[in-house]
Amino acid sequence: MMQMNFAGQTVRTYTIEEQIGGGGQGRVYRAQDTKNARVVALKVIRTEDIGNADAVKRFQMEAAISFRLKHPCIVPLYDFWIDKHGVWMAMAFMEGGNLRSRFVQSVLSLAAAGAMLDRIAWALQAAHRISVIHRDVKPDNILFDADGVAYLSDFGAAKRLKAERITRTGIVVGSPGYFPPEVIQKGTITAHTDIFSLGVVMYEALTSEHPFDAASGLQMIVNILQNPVPNICLKRPEIPSAVAEVIWKATAKAANDRYPDPMALADAFRAAANLPETPLPIITDTDTGEIMLPNDS
Repeated sequence: MMQMNFAGQTVRTYTIEEQIGGGGQGRVYRAQDTKNARVVALKVIRTEDIGNADAVKRFQMEAAISFRLKHPCIVPLYDFWIDKHGVWMAMAFMEGGNLRSRFVQSVLSLAAAGAMLDRIAWALQAAHRISVIHRDVKPDNILFDADGVAYLSDFGAAKRLKAERITRTGIVVGSPGYFPPEVIQKGTITAHTDIFSLGVVMYEALTSEHPFDAASGLQMIVNILQNPVPNICLKRPEIPSAVAEVIWKATAKAANDRYPDPMALADAFRAAANLPETPLPIITDTDTGEIMLPNDS
């Protein structure tokens, strides 16, 4: 079935300008929110998936998680609705693009990588606190605003631990190049899943190369299962060897050998790179009113 292109149309209070992306679940458009006078990213589920109960449920869960977290390091979700055309989400438009587009142009400095890691780790820490595993941490899902501040995006592959299963057996959700061994071998999803993926992302950000790159997807999986991440210092000799050790620990083959939580990884990276502490926002749990600090687990 051909998916409808909504560019040039008006849906609710959103004037759709152009398609800016698309993935497994839908298309993403740049649009003008005429009611609130702001630019948004408008995501709509694929037309062929509207009748797919699992796909719609996953889209709804993505919206529910984003509304629930309302975290300053997660791309804000403004609106969610279902109509005859599809299932929609309106999110903040990130003018700075994604991490992949950045490191393809130029590798990140240690300072820039550390600042990004602090914010993404804090976002993941908050998600893990409510038993949500992102499950698709990769450069495409780390976005930047106009000032170069990093945000975590796309909870479409997220898993709520102890929640109802919505993925059918044999369906792969997420990006296999960022899966740790236990996911590939047993399908085991824990907070350590996101830590492994984040370690891979940090290697990419600092080298512009995937640590397990291969000519085929199958060989990449073999590399993940059998080979350690290459020594980052061979690519960038100016990087302290302690940073390589941090990335090795984050991407350890055994889940329990990795860092206990995302902020522990961020703290270790900052110490290894001799970086100052990044000021991070303090947030309040919307259910309990409890003040949450970045190092709370």
